[in-house]
Amino acid sequence: MIKLLVLLAASLALAYLSEQKTRADRAVGYRYSSGTDWAYVGLVVILTLFAGLRTNYNDTANYMANFRSMPTIAEWLSDPENLNLFKNPLFYSVECLLKSVTNDPQWLIFLTSLITQWCFVRFFKRYSEHFCFSIFIYFTLGTFIFSLAALKQVLGMAILTLSFPYLEKKKWLPYYLIVFIAMMVHTYSIAFAVLPL
Repeated sequence: MIKLLVLLAASLALAYLSEQKTRADRAVGYRYSSGTDWAYVGLVVILTLFAGLRTNYNDTANYMANFRSMPTIAEWLSDPENLNLFKNPLFYSVECLLKSVTNDPQWLIFLTSLITQWCFVRFFKRYSEHFCFSIFIYFTLGTFIFSLAALKQVLGMAILTLSFPYLEKKKWLPYYLIVFIAMMVHTYSIAFAVLPL
């Protein structure tokens, strides 16, 4: 619990500094760029390191054990049942592909954590009026902790955050392409198909 409290404090400090930089940039007429916001980048880095370097928490051990028992990508693709769109084929094919490069399941945990934390922090930065408060809510509602437990579900959710700009602009082709990709990571992402309605 102490580690999480320290992470929360550091995350809030970085989110506050990032929020102040954004306001200062806008006040003088500069367009905000996350690439020059070291506090924003630092926030993504510490969340990714905390989540990506964990060796156990909730289902982490199961994901690691599953990774160790995955077949090669060629073996996995040879079974047509694995390509069923409702059985998370993108997640498992990436897992098999990664397994063909390394036997260390920590790479799977780290890669999914990097994508998840980057997408969520990017979403909060883009859509919240008070970035620091959004990061506070991210922690206190348990969403960050949930991201440590359910890799496929949260990865699907994170990918879906990338669809919002297209939804706003009513660019349906890229929107539905992202929803389809997220659905192949976790089937429940298909719920976003009805969001434009």
